Amino acid sequence: MKPPTIDLALAREYCCHKQHILPGSQASSVLEVAASLVGIHAARLITPYFALRSRLHEVRHEDIHYALHGAKSLIKARCMRGTLHLLPPHLFPHAHNATLSKRLSVCNSMYKKHGISDKVKKAISDTIIRNLQKGPLPSTTIPKLFLNFPLVEGPKKQANLTPAVVRNVVKELWERAIVCYINTDETFGAEQRSYGITKDVYPADFHTDGNEHSALVELLRAYILTYGPVSIGDIVWWSGQDKTRIKRALAEFKQDLQEIKFTEFDESLLIFKDDLEKLMLFDPKYEDWVNILAYEDPSLKGYFTTRARYVNSDHYDLLFNDIGEARPSIMLNGRIVGTWSFNKVSKLTSFQLFSTLPKRQLKIIESEFKKIQANVSQLLRPAETYDLFE
Repeated sequence: MKPPTIDLALAREYCCHKQHILPGSQASSVLEVAASLVGIHAARLITPYFALRSRLHEVRHEDIHYALHGAKSLIKARCMRGTLHLLPPHLFPHAHNATLSKRLSVCNSMYKKHGISDKVKKAISDTIIRNLQKGPLPSTTIPKLFLNFPLVEGPKKQANLTPAVVRNVVKELWERAIVCYINTDETFGAEQRSYGITKDVYPADFHTDGNEHSALVELLRAYILTYGPVSIGDIVWWSGQDKTRIKRALAEFKQDLQEIKFTEFDESLLIFKDDLEKLMLFDPKYEDWVNILAYEDPSLKGYFTTRARYVNSDHYDLLFNDIGEARPSIMLNGRIVGTWSFNKVSKLTSFQLFSTLPKRQLKIIESEFKKIQANVSQLLRPAETYDLFE
């Protein structure tokens, strides 16, 4: 049977509603956003704040820090595409197990480069764990544990371990969720990184039980529910997994999925059948609306082969940098119409539009940036001069 054709504008607004960026669709908590988006991109320290700001009626930087290190209802970990995300406990095991083998391959390449055997790696790992069992340690302290630690195997016998090798072992322990990330600096945009033993720092909710295939199945269920309709290419990009594994996982719940087409795309897309029913009944009520999105915003990173749904292909080079990262952006009625930045000297925000807009829409954007500027002024320390986005 021929897949039904869905209006792209309607689907776009519906996805913005599911992702809490459409006016009136704001989430009620930091945890709800993290769950809905299947993790909040967190490679840069300030990204979660702006991602949450665009999806909550109100958010403070302190709320995010408390969720991570006070209530411990979120954990910061690498997962999809090997990128750092903030994850709630029910999603963490799926994101962790589904992506673990790919993430470990990076660590293994580093061991090979430095000629580190399994025996030496275990000795380093055991020493780190034994010290962290006494309590969390700053990341700068851990390499100092090995100043007189002989490397008896490797390219140079009896050579001391380099900090790079020790950091790689810490990275592997973090990738395996044996140790966890802790930021002891509560200041916006600042970091004092420490590591602790995960099971000692976080509640038992953040377990890592499960196998790779089952985890990928559950991860894709969550992704398609929030981001669907999506193409196979979108799924491969977002998850960082190969197409064979993706198709095998999708086969586990194919009976729940509906194939559709957009009027503007040749590519087939997938959406849950019951979600398609909700989409068809969806009635967007806003004529002009604006939202200011974060660097690498989840609603942009959720798509790849169908990203023309939210930005004109002529503007790809303006939205994405040389390595494909999405710049902080301006969404107007579900489409990206410009980018924004922060001047580290003047501490002022500014925006750049891709094309000329009607005055009424420009006024809405200018009004939003007055709010952004007020937020930034409150968040930054008086003497701070770092660039928020570069």
